[in-house]
Order: sequence, then structure tokens, then C-alpha cells
Amino acid sequence: MPSKRLDPYSLVIVDVPLDWAVNDIYHDLVHKYGNGVMEVGRMFYRDNQPMRSIYVKFDSPEQVEHLLDDGLMVIWHEIKKVKEYYFPIVCFVCGGIGHRSSACPLVKPCDTCQRRHDVGQKACHSGMSSSTFRNENISSSISSPIDSKTASNASSIIPPIKSIGNSSIEQLLIIQASKFENMFNALETRMSRKISILEKQIEKLTESGK
Repeated sequence: MPSKRLDPYSLVIVDVPLDWAVNDIYHDLVHKYGNGVMEVGRMFYRDNQPMRSIYVKFDSPEQVEHLLDDGLMVIWHEIKKVKEYYFPIVCFVCGGIGHRSSACPLVKPCDTCQRRHDVGQKACHSGMSSSTFRNENISSSISSPIDSKTASNASSIIPPIKSIGNSSIEQLLIIQASKFENMFNALETRMSRKISILEKQIEKLTESGK
């Protein structure tokens, strides 16, 4: 599942037969389009089955824009359509690709206690008394100090919590993780655009100085 974050340095070539070796395609593209071709890779579905599409990474967003405007590239003697490449969605909980943190399959409610346990937690605490479970969580939460700057930033994002259960806290953390993810995605998109603009300006200054 792709995100809405466009990669200005890459594009996708569609309808590429599965028996075409990626390494051979790379050398052919370098021969035709120059050393600006940095990387070629096969794309895959969620179940790790290969797709009839490949991604091509370049060292210049201008070359990508030019090829996207043309709408095609040539591999050996065949003309192939190209389209924009979007960064895949990466889950901040498990590090997996193709789903958001709020939909992570690793944080489904426990069959025993119906709580959403932390990733990697194997034992269920349903056998503990509520006070023991609460004390353990409190102990782990204060094990590492938090500086005043971090606490100030966190307080502006996470509202104060009063008398809510552990499951509610975990759900709130998942929501906050999703918000952080969206903020990160938006920041990365803006940075990519600014970098592209700066590169164009530097290129113009270099050409004018020659």
C-alpha cells in the first residue's frame, strides 16, 4: 500500500516481465539513460509475490520529471510506460511495510484479557491483580528520566489523563503514534520539495557562474 509521499528521485516502470533479470535491466538503462540511473529493483505485493513493475532511482529529480513528462522508457527494444513512485507506508510499531501504526496487526486485543499489549510482550498480565499490574506499569514508566524540554513538548501534544484504564491509555498512545506519523510524513514531503527547489537554484547559479 503506497503513501501520499512522492519520491522525487524515483519512478515506476510497469508491465516488466517477471523473467527479466533486474541486474540486466539496470545495465541496459545505464547504457540508454546514463550514469544518473542509481538503482533498479523489483516491486512486491504484501504477500511477497513479485509484481510486473520495477522502481528506478536516479540521482536527479530533473531527470525523473523529464521521463515522467515523456510517459515512457525503453528497456532493450520494448517501450514501457512509467508512473510516479510513492514511498511505501511504514508502521512505526512493528516496522512493517504496507499498514499504518493505528492498523498494526501486532496490537490486536489479547484473546485472554482483551487488552492491547506492547509489541514483543509474550506473557499476559491478566492473572495479576489490577494494583500489581498498575504498579508494574508505573515502575516501568519512571525508570528512565525525562528532561524538562521533552516533557514540555509532550504536554502540548498529549492531553492530561485522569482516571482511565490501561486499555484506554494504550489506545490513546496508538492514536498519538498515528498523529506523529502523519506529522513526520508531512514534514518529509515538504523537505523533499525544498531540497528539489534548492538543487535547481544551485544548478542555475553554477551555470551562470561558468
